[in-house]
Amino acid sequence: MAARSVDTVSPPARWLRRLLSLGIATYLTWQIVLPLRYYLRENRRAARFAWRIFSALAIAPYRCDVRVQEFAPGEQLGREVDLARTLHDAWTAALRQGQDAVVRQFLHTRCGSSSLVEAVEFSRLCRREDRAPAPHMRVRLDCRSGAISAQEEMR
Repeated sequence: MAARSVDTVSPPARWLRRLLSLGIATYLTWQIVLPLRYYLRENRRAARFAWRIFSALAIAPYRCDVRVQEFAPGEQLGREVDLARTLHDAWTAALRQGQDAVVRQFLHTRCGSSSLVEAVEFSRLCRREDRAPAPHMRVRLDCRSGAISAQEEMR
């Protein structure tokens, strides 16, 4: 009976083990740092993580109305943008939540819609049933300079 040789696999080289360990450590660190960056920020309205939709922050105790106005050069009163005709309901809901990235992108899009638009203003007015203070938000984009001014307060 002939002896069978057993093939054994030698462990990876020391440099390869270190490289793999570094890659795993980097991945795990990223998994911790990414959510922490979100939670340590001042503005936490955007639901970045799927499980956040079940939190108390996702269910606001108030109802918000939004409107967008476009201003032509020299006009004090703006022309109201019909959001129902302009946006899908999901995007209008994101505006009602006051998601900063959606608001800013929409304002930039409206600036590009016509050369006659000098400024675009977004306003969000929220109300609570118990008449307690609720957020009021106003964001204005100057189409020529790209300057954005924002006001947010509880009323």
